[in-house]
Formats: sequence, C-alpha cells, structure tokens
Amino acid sequence: EDVRHQLMAGRVLIELNAMKPLDRRTPEEVQQAIETMFKAWDRYRSGVMTRWGAAAIEHEPPLADVVMKGAAFSDLREYAGRIGSYLIGPMTARVAIPERNLQAITSLRNQIEQTWQLLAPARPGSSFHDKALEVQRVYLTSGLQLIDEEIENGRLNGQFSRDAATFTGEYVRLMQPLTELRNGYLEHLRLKHEEQIRDSTIDLLVDGALAIVLLALVPMFLAIIRLRILRPLLRGVADVIALAEGRKPGTRAKDHPIAEIAALFAAIRILEDRLTERARLTREFEKLSQTDSLTGLLNRRGFETEAHAVAGEGPACLIIGDIDHFKEVNDRHGHPAGDRVLVGVASILRRTAGASCRIGRIGGEEFAVLCPGLGVEEATRLAEEIRLSVANQDFPLTETTSLTVSLSLGVASSIFAGSWTEQVRQADAALYRAKSEGRNCVRVVVGGSAISTAA
Repeated sequence: EDVRHQLMAGRVLIELNAMKPLDRRTPEEVQQAIETMFKAWDRYRSGVMTRWGAAAIEHEPPLADVVMKGAAFSDLREYAGRIGSYLIGPMTARVAIPERNLQAITSLRNQIEQTWQLLAPARPGSSFHDKALEVQRVYLTSGLQLIDEEIENGRLNGQFSRDAATFTGEYVRLMQPLTELRNGYLEHLRLKHEEQIRDSTIDLLVDGALAIVLLALVPMFLAIIRLRILRPLLRGVADVIALAEGRKPGTRAKDHPIAEIAALFAAIRILEDRLTERARLTREFEKLSQTDSLTGLLNRRGFETEAHAVAGEGPACLIIGDIDHFKEVNDRHGHPAGDRVLVGVASILRRTAGASCRIGRIGGEEFAVLCPGLGVEEATRLAEEIRLSVANQDFPLTETTSLTVSLSLGVASSIFAGSWTEQVRQADAALYRAKSEGRNCVRVVVGGSAISTAA
C-alpha cells in the first residue's frame, strides 16, 4: 500500500509537469518527479523484496543464492535506468547538469560495475554466458558511452546533442540486454519450479498408487481425497500458472466443501480480477500519456507515434499551424481565455479535418494535422479552409464579449521529404515563412522551396 501511494504521488508530479509548456518546466521540478518514482522502487525493495528475501532465507537457507541473485539482477537494471533518469531533467530544460546528478551517476556506475563482477557468468557454455556477452557489448560499452557523450555535451552549458525523447529511446534500447538477462534468469527459475511441480506431481501420484495397494481396505477414502483435495489443488496450480503466463484460468468453481480450497479458488478469482483491472489501467495510462489534457487532441508524443504508424501507408501531407499573437491573448485576457481559444481551435480542426486525419497539439499554441493520402493541393485547400474557419470564429470571453484570432499554417508533403524529421522541418519552414510574410496565411513547401497561397 505504501508503494502504491508513492507511485500515485510520482504520477501526479509527472502529470503536472506534462501539463506545463516546455518553457515553463524547471529542471528541479522534473528531477523531483523522477526522484519521487525512485522512492517507489526503493520502498518496494525495502518493504517487499528485502523483508521477503530475509524471511525466505531464514526458513529455507538453500534459497539464499536464488534470492540474492534475483535481487541483484533487478538492481542492475534499476541502476542503469536511474543513470539515464538523472540526465532527463537537465536535458528537458536544456540546462547544465547539476553536480549532485553527476555524483549520483558516478555512484551508480560504481554499483553497476561491482554488481556485474558478482553476476557476470564467466564460464563459456553456461546458461547466461551469451547474454552476458551481449550486456558487455551493448550496454556496458555502447550504453555507457552514450551517457558519457551526453554528460560531455551538457555538463557545462546544457547543449545536449539529443532531446529527452530521443535520448530515452536510444538508451532504453541499449538497456534491453540487461532486461533480457534478468528476465532470462527469472524464466530459468520458473522452468525449474515447473519441473519441480511435475516431479512432485509424479511422486504424489506414485505415492497415491502405493497407498491404494497398501490400503486396499479403504479405497473409497483415497478416492474422496483424490476427488476433493488433490484434483482441485492441481487445478489451482494450473490456474495460477495460467495467470502468470497471461492466460485465463480454466477453473471457475464457485465453492468447495473444504473451506481452505474454497478460499484458494476465491483468491484465484480475486487475482484474475486484479490482473484484468491492472491491464485496463495500463491501457488507460498509455492513452493519457499520449493525449493533451486541455484539448483532448494527441500531444506531441502521441502525434509522432501516430505519424510513424502511418508512415508505411503511402504519401501524407503535414499541416502545422500556429495561433498568431497568442501571447497577447493570454496577457490581455488571461490564461482561461487563452485556454478557451485553444479548445475552440481544436474543435475547428476536428470538424474541418475529418476522421482520416490525425490531429495533435504539439506545442503551447501550435497544432498539427497529418493527412494520409492527400496530395499537396488537397492539403493546401484544407489548410486554407482551416485558416478561414478560425478567422471567422468568435471565441467568447464573457456572455457579451468575444474575440477573434488568426492562424498561420505551413504545409509539407512526405513526397518531398526523405524522413519524418525532414517533413516536420519543411512544414516548420513553411510556417515560419507564413509568420514572416504577415501571418494569417498558408505557405507550402514543394520540392524544398516555400511557395505562397491565398492569404
């Protein structure tokens, strides 16, 4: 329960940061959110893993090696993740890396090296030797080189070579062998456990057969034991294994004459319900992480995810629009009025663009529309329709007053761009051209050059 509350606290801080424009986020706030999530892991390790491991070792001394190795593999992955997290705050705010972050990174690297010396399988042919070599090659070499490179770039003036999203994607990929090594070890333990279950089941059946022979006078008694106890327990074991593997359990017994076995099936049902609820919440959190909380449109992360998803479906046009003089709206009328304008523009985009287009709010007052299958002329007409709709819309301030705003838009086609990044760059260039040529107009990039349209 303590860990769950800590996770909720961390999630709240993350959402508060996410709702702020990039230029209003501070590295201290970002770092506070990150370290709040760190505390969740620390409390889990202290409150669950450490205490449970100590109790397990006390009652079953042979489990000592299993418990220690399992915790060490998890710690190794955690240390690696924390190293990257200490760069995210400065990287997001584009400021120099604080000295305390550098000291934390150095300490974590020492812990990784010490832990790795204890864990790395040195004997060729051992179960994890090949995966250990991959960890050495990918993470301990390339992953830490990536960390060193960004530290070198950002330790003095915050001039990192990557943004936070790009760095996270690359670094998580380089950490993957650590995850696979940990999961491989846990899978090894699971297989051994299943083997023990099979051996135990066989032994139990053999003992049962011997008991039938030896206790020929009481066959009915043994049959009752088998029917009322053994079979439900085996079904319960199979159900737990099914839940662990993500499958639905086969048993749906609602009651049982033996209270303890009835409690087992009730616990399995509760576990199934909790796992189903967790999966649903995970899907909801994923959706929230890709949605702008004010307008309900895709945020930058969600929009780029959608853009990459449709990249293989053929040519697509990108429209980037920016509300003209939006800062003056906030300064003169207040942020609530600015929010109403943003919501109103989002509504116009939904109504005008249609269901086939992906729409996102990718900045404070910046919107983007991705139109799969549209040519440059069609996308330009759509952009002009959006511009006119916004220009002709009255945005209410009070019951008796309203204001109007205008939109500058840039259009670029994937036909003339070699990559998504280049298409975004071209659309931004067209938008900049529209801004510099008077605003409230549409400009298009064709073949790398911006051209004018109706204003």
